[in-house]
Amino acid sequence: MRIVIVDDSDDRFELIKSAIEKHPSSDMFQVVRCSTADEARGQFLEASDLAVLDLLLPKKRNATPSASDGLNLLKDICNPAKKYIRPRLIVGLTADYTGLVHYREEFAQYASIVLEGRMNDHTWLRSLLNQVDSLAAAEQKLLQLGRNRTLVTVHGIRTTGKWQQLLTERVAQYSKSCRTVELKYGFFDVVSFLIPWFRQRAVVRMASQLRKELTQAAGTDVYLIAHSFGTLIASAALTQDVKASLIQPELKMVVFAGSPLKHDTNIDHIISSAAVTINDCGISDSVLVLARLLVLGLGDAGRVGFSQPNTERFFNRYFSGRHSLYFKKTKSGKYFFEKHWLGPVVLDHPPRRVDLRQDYIGQDVAHFLLVSISTMKPILYVAFLIFVVTVLIL
Repeated sequence: MRIVIVDDSDDRFELIKSAIEKHPSSDMFQVVRCSTADEARGQFLEASDLAVLDLLLPKKRNATPSASDGLNLLKDICNPAKKYIRPRLIVGLTADYTGLVHYREEFAQYASIVLEGRMNDHTWLRSLLNQVDSLAAAEQKLLQLGRNRTLVTVHGIRTTGKWQQLLTERVAQYSKSCRTVELKYGFFDVVSFLIPWFRQRAVVRMASQLRKELTQAAGTDVYLIAHSFGTLIASAALTQDVKASLIQPELKMVVFAGSPLKHDTNIDHIISSAAVTINDCGISDSVLVLARLLVLGLGDAGRVGFSQPNTERFFNRYFSGRHSLYFKKTKSGKYFFEKHWLGPVVLDHPPRRVDLRQDYIGQDVAHFLLVSISTMKPILYVAFLIFVVTVLIL
């Protein structure tokens, strides 16, 4: 939902913006701010759901605010003959309600409601939020009547994937037509994960089950989200000719998070299977550093990203955090998956591109050591096996 706030008062804008960000459905909203009538006209060339309009506006920057400029803007965006797109709901605000006496009737013809937006009395803010509540509820009901979707999630090792249930519950609040599949394989211990034969056996078994779920989702928009070991399963599942068994030509979205695949893994088979593929990385993911240094066949693509050009169909994203950052709450009080996964799945939001990486002193040395040790990993494994055999013989 697009909310356009047209107000030359910084304090009032911040007050409204803060209240909207605390709204239970804030992940549904995109807030745009304009401070002049001319700026606002540019924003109303696009569709919007709610306009919060200061009725005493300057026409241009540094001009004197006037009711006539606010009224002219309101008339323009409501005029069917003009190029502007009228918002679904228009809320007028003014700190000087009595000063509008000459324009009150004209404003009432166009604005859905006019509130006295004084900064020393926030009664109007509650009324404004009631309008936001009403719009959000209507939007959720429309979404529940929308097209059929299927969300498939796959968890990692040493967990039962509680985040999958949390994500399912949030999806259910938005869409009754979205079928959710929580692919689970029980608690997978780290020892079995370290041994390639046991690890691969589990991957093959679960990839077969994932392919069945994707086949059953034929005819719906399919979204696939996999974390950690789950990305190995998803990659294996998509190497098969899944697309041939699906009615739609491709998955809508594939999200990998904290993937222990090697950064130079060829993922063309995944990218070609989806409209968009996203690889979410934790910059401080020490688990993947250990995977790259110590575990045969694995790497840290969920930390450094895949060696793949960023395009419209694929991109890496980089966040501050460790291996489980995707299931923790952000500073806004919402879970990571609510902020970055929920919108594209149920609201058709375009996924945000994020890169929080920063250069640091000693980066060259750290990178050299990581590459050197990981390159020697097979040799170290062989040396360790020779040592063990020697000890057993002696």
